[in-house]
Amino acid sequence: GADELIVTHDKHLGIWKRQDGIFRQVWERKFNSQPRVLVAPVDKGQSCHVVVGTEEGLYIFAWDQGTYNQLGWHGIGGVLVDMAAGDTTGTGRGQILALIGAHGRTNVRAESNSVIIWEWNGETYIMKREVDFNAQRILVEDINSDGCDEILAINQDGLTVFSWQGAAYVETASNPVFGAAYA
Repeated sequence: GADELIVTHDKHLGIWKRQDGIFRQVWERKFNSQPRVLVAPVDKGQSCHVVVGTEEGLYIFAWDQGTYNQLGWHGIGGVLVDMAAGDTTGTGRGQILALIGAHGRTNVRAESNSVIIWEWNGETYIMKREVDFNAQRILVEDINSDGCDEILAINQDGLTVFSWQGAAYVETASNPVFGAAYA
């Protein structure tokens, strides 16, 4: 019921909670590479998981019995370009989306060559799909108020919106001007 602060520094991740009027660190973990963090809502937003993206893969943690316990780990088979979390199918279970690029990419604005989507099944995250996907950033947001988060993919060609249509994600909108160099 109380918000926490998630802090990354170098290869460390720390979580701080407000206790007795001050913030105290309640958990810390060191990784082999710089962590990137997102909070993934699950169970219709009743709880959240901490997702940590590293060069080694994605680590997933949940608060349980006074500490953060690791729920799982997923290898990514490439370079993590970006990640997002939300409920893109309207099931209330929540998904983690990771943009994966090829190893050895050196350009400053790295683009993915695939997206991997894992879905919470109540106990763990299972991979639902991996498809070819070219983007620099990925966001999820319910932009049409239908109860499902849309996938907003941004690359050098612009913005493309994908919506779940019962069996697949379908492109529902695009704006080719958005990705111009001056944007």
